[in-house]
Amino acid sequence: MSVVELSNLPPRSQEKHLAIIEAAKELFLETGFGPTSMDAVAERAGVSKRTVYSHFDSKEALFDSIMSQMCSVLGAAIQAQIDVMMEQAAQADGPDPKMPEMLQVLGCRFLTLITDPTDVALFRIIIGEASRFPQLGREFFEKGPKKLSEQLAAYFARQHELGSLKIDEPHQAAWQFLAIVKDPIHLKLLIGLEETPSEAEIKEIAARGVDRFLKIYSA
Repeated sequence: MSVVELSNLPPRSQEKHLAIIEAAKELFLETGFGPTSMDAVAERAGVSKRTVYSHFDSKEALFDSIMSQMCSVLGAAIQAQIDVMMEQAAQADGPDPKMPEMLQVLGCRFLTLITDPTDVALFRIIIGEASRFPQLGREFFEKGPKKLSEQLAAYFARQHELGSLKIDEPHQAAWQFLAIVKDPIHLKLLIGLEETPSEAEIKEIAARGVDRFLKIYSA
């Protein structure tokens, strides 16, 4: 798959590039990955089909770009919080009393992003198309959940060193934390049994998840 880098394009071409991505995102959400054609994307974006292919050599590359954009937004918000957490943990020389508070903030940010209606819709598409286009699922996993779990594992390893948590396998604990915080609300959203939670509900869900996690791993 080949994609033209936005930063390498002149201003006018950047506008077209972004218009193509936005049009494709709308169509993918409306009709799914399979039924969406590059012709339809070109028409919705107000550009020629040739222009679309000059930016993205395939529909898979176009969807991958949208997915990467989604993961970048998620990653940036989560990374900023984990950076703060790691800096605080690096300065500590014993059990970190602020660790539960930091996990609560992280849980809220994580839930806010993954329960966003657009992200839920894109996640449904990835699941629906994974059997036909396994590379899409692989790309999503590598850029999203796997990267996040690795960042969180490093934080848990440091908290284990400080004596705040008792964690022998930080990578496993990282996956467990994410699973405990997001379920069952994320699953219910995916299958249409829940509506997007409010800010107050997200705080409550995150608090319950953090409490359950600490009951397992607290030192």
